[in-house]
Amino acid sequence: MNPTPALFNWRIKRVYRCSVTVFSRIRTGFEAWVVQYEKLYYQYDLDRLSACPLTVHALLHIADGIKAMGPVWAYWAFPIERFCGKLGKAIKSRRNPYTNLDNRLLLMVQMMQIKNMYGLHDTLRLGPSKRKDMAVEIPNPLYKNYMLVHPRQKEPTIPSGTMAKLIAALATRYSPPHGRCLKVGSVRPLIKNAPIEVWGKLQRLEGGDLMHASTVVAKRANDRREASFVRVKYEVYTDVNARHRKRRPNFQLETFYGELQCLYRINVPATPVLGLEQPEVVVLAAIRRCKITRQLPRLDIHCFQDFGEIDIVDAATVQCLVARLFWRKEWFVFDRSGTLGRTEPEPVEQI
Repeated sequence: MNPTPALFNWRIKRVYRCSVTVFSRIRTGFEAWVVQYEKLYYQYDLDRLSACPLTVHALLHIADGIKAMGPVWAYWAFPIERFCGKLGKAIKSRRNPYTNLDNRLLLMVQMMQIKNMYGLHDTLRLGPSKRKDMAVEIPNPLYKNYMLVHPRQKEPTIPSGTMAKLIAALATRYSPPHGRCLKVGSVRPLIKNAPIEVWGKLQRLEGGDLMHASTVVAKRANDRREASFVRVKYEVYTDVNARHRKRRPNFQLETFYGELQCLYRINVPATPVLGLEQPEVVVLAAIRRCKITRQLPRLDIHCFQDFGEIDIVDAATVQCLVARLFWRKEWFVFDRSGTLGRTEPEPVEQI
């Protein structure tokens, strides 16, 4: 049944009224945002004019652009600039660059059509996936949400002080929950002969961060994003009564921030001393702790001026990256993860 002209005209008018309402909401919303932005950052001071770039003013024209030319993806420059970047990398001939570019573009389009027609995106993937080739799973259920990523050092030279901390961390790890702690002297000969590898990156799966070890991953440019310095958050149980030997340990879950410096993958051998019937892989992280001087709990901002000692913790306690900012002789750490990136504490039995 074909619609009558009156019904058709009514539908057109209804769509038009809805479009006018949407455009009005977009326009007034951006205008209110720009006014608030100028009030907070520009503050109507000519000395702060640099806080008002052209992109802020462009927000006022988005509604009119959509009304005149359609969706923004149809005419904005970001997709075409990305495509031009791919074409620039495709030019390999200096003598005939345009011919080389035309042939390359033709082959790219043909390959794309074949992939789309026959569903061969994975089969005809010409370049190897760097993430899959460089990331290695850790054969331990404790690290099911983590992967180690290259670079890797198979036979590293570990300083004696760091080795002592690694042995002490393993002695604490394998101590019985209701018995006496293992002595470092009984663990040292087992670990000194165990294969140890040094890794440069730790990947948190399911949309997590890729964290860099600062002493392993070299920083190649001054403007490169630092994914290790004061951007790693880890949570461990600490003994409130550690300074009082005669008191019972009182463990509490505390959050620390620091610089991830190194990752150690240790193949712990099977031995009755550690209570292991099968070999086990353990990943320990060396983190230089930040000495937090004050906190802004409502904003989840933590301030520090200096670093503390280097702690050896299990890599499974490393949660995510955090941002940092230096202002007025003080470093500010911004924890963007909130409660979603924190470890959920479990009740700890008192010894």
